[in-house]
Amino acid sequence: MNVRRAIRPGGLLLLLCWGIAGAHAQELETSLSVGSATGLSGSLRSIEIEAATTSDADVTAWSFSLCHDDTVAVPCSGEWARDDAVECALWIDEDGARGYQIFDGTAPPTLGSEHPTTLVTVDYELAGQLGDSGSLWLCNSVDVPTVINSLEVDGDDVGPATNDGTITIDAVDPVFFFRAHSDNMTVVRDDPDSVFLVEIEIEEHADSPAGPNPTYAFSMGLRHTADLLEVLDVVPAGGLGELHDGDGPDFFSSELFDDGWTLGTIYSLTATVVTLEFTEPTIVAEIDYRLAPDATIPEAAELLLTRLEWDGAFTDPPIDNVVVISSGGSSETAETPPIDLTIELVGTPFRRGDCNEDGEVGLVDALLLLQALYLDGSIGGCDKACDSNDDGFLGITDPVALLMHLFSGGTPPPAPYDACGEDPTDDGLDCEAYDAC
Repeated sequence: MNVRRAIRPGGLLLLLCWGIAGAHAQELETSLSVGSATGLSGSLRSIEIEAATTSDADVTAWSFSLCHDDTVAVPCSGEWARDDAVECALWIDEDGARGYQIFDGTAPPTLGSEHPTTLVTVDYELAGQLGDSGSLWLCNSVDVPTVINSLEVDGDDVGPATNDGTITIDAVDPVFFFRAHSDNMTVVRDDPDSVFLVEIEIEEHADSPAGPNPTYAFSMGLRHTADLLEVLDVVPAGGLGELHDGDGPDFFSSELFDDGWTLGTIYSLTATVVTLEFTEPTIVAEIDYRLAPDATIPEAAELLLTRLEWDGAFTDPPIDNVVVISSGGSSETAETPPIDLTIELVGTPFRRGDCNEDGEVGLVDALLLLQALYLDGSIGGCDKACDSNDDGFLGITDPVALLMHLFSGGTPPPAPYDACGEDPTDDGLDCEAYDAC
């Protein structure tokens, strides 16, 4: 069966078999093997699928379909080992992982028995209880689009033998997690001073061997998308910042880059032993971010989705994500699941009617707008604040409406009037800056 015919739009599997495969295909034996992994619940593990043949062979296409026991693992991402395919697709969802690659016949990958070749890597987040175990198997049965497990040699499908893998929930070394979160990721659109805070936490897994383990130091690096975010500051906080009566650790060094930041810290540089235990999520640092000055944000966007990846390879020398668990310097590599952020974009808050931006609404606001309209005067950076009747235009009706409210019991200006807030009306007026909120 030809791999190129293994998929059809709509997800129907085409079993188009023709004749007897060529002599090469009849003699050749192939296999696809799934890797195994061990870790604690919440860990991220990479599983490789390898291909092998009984003799060297050029493979012009391959496809796979990988099922899993969802009580111990959930797939979250994947990546092909080769990036030179002329056509490819990779699907990762709660049902499993599946995909295919087709190569140019002039330079296909070569497989051999002595050198199994990694086709694809699938990342799983582990789940379950200590001691649980479950299988990963090549199944030909993952949901739409259906994909079969196949290797194509010289245009013929050589049905591969398959070898399963296993996920085991266990650990042989202490396990620490690096995580990050933010309670408020609201950013004022077009305001370079609008900053949001991300807190960095460390936690030791409850089933970590010999835990809780005292720690003496750690280092970490976190990468972001450079054309969307800019990091402004990295400071010790929480349990780390409280060391030495609030003076923080003896050594703390951070570096900021276009696409990330790194830090390294040693709690004590003296003979006095200072340790931290992370038996629960403990804040250790605070990071200030803002939108990058050259970020391209769609005008209608209200939410921005981005991912932070634990990675210190963008600096020289690279920074490892590790926790030091002995005074002799023995360290453990941290578990570092990626962090998905949802950033809310909001307009500049203002108070309607406060045309002079002094924080109060009064006669001077109406006079300022009249001067701007008829005497070549000027207003501040928030036209919306001067739009007293919220009709989306600045004109004589705005000071009149405001004066009627102030002195004749007229209707008060629409929100936001009593307090600072966003304009609920989508109109053509701008509010680039309003200093009173």
